[in-house]
Amino acid sequence: SAPPRPAAPPPAHEPAAPADGTGTRRRVSVTAAAVALVVAVGGAWALYESVGDGGRTEAEARATPIAGPSGHGTPAPPSSSAPAPKSPAATAYAPLFQDRPLTIAPPNGSVTTVDLDAPKVNPSGEIGDDAAEIQYIYQYLTFRTATAKSPGTTPEACRRAVDSAPLPAELSNDALDRGQALKKGDTLCTVTSEGNLALLRLTHVTDSGETSFDPPGYRGLLTVWKTRAD
Repeated sequence: SAPPRPAAPPPAHEPAAPADGTGTRRRVSVTAAAVALVVAVGGAWALYESVGDGGRTEAEARATPIAGPSGHGTPAPPSSSAPAPKSPAATAYAPLFQDRPLTIAPPNGSVTTVDLDAPKVNPSGEIGDDAAEIQYIYQYLTFRTATAKSPGTTPEACRRAVDSAPLPAELSNDALDRGQALKKGDTLCTVTSEGNLALLRLTHVTDSGETSFDPPGYRGLLTVWKTRAD
């Protein structure tokens, strides 16, 4: 006869949960934590899609970072195509004539008037006061426009001297006698009645006559510039 079959092993059983129920609570806690993580990730992504980048492309997001809640962010670098600030307007000088010979003879009982714009010298005083820059009245040399000795011969140096160090409006014969006030080599500058810039370089100064009442005469080279603002 056949031998008897061995008895089948008893069915396996899962380990019994602890009697205090901690196993059940642990499984519930892990499940809840996983659900919370999924919700948090989904909410953050939704917030980014709605307000995070405002629908910008990836290149735009890199070029201009999003401002934080306080409104601050890393500003975009300034554009290199921005226009440069304008410099102050400069004054240009265009010569009307240069080194024109000019002679101012001592007056002979009358008034010698000088118009530097023309240029013109009239020993009888017929040039109107509005046009004349210099009047020579016997013993007095009168400057009708501000006149200065300039240390340089450029138009810029000439104009600075007129603005900052003008001579007295009238020089007496005592000051003019024997080149005390004006001498050979002096450079006289003025802004003329027509708004031009004039430079008279004295090349010769005559001595006074036999008496102290005879004023000197002057010869020089005259340059006049027209001024304009760029």
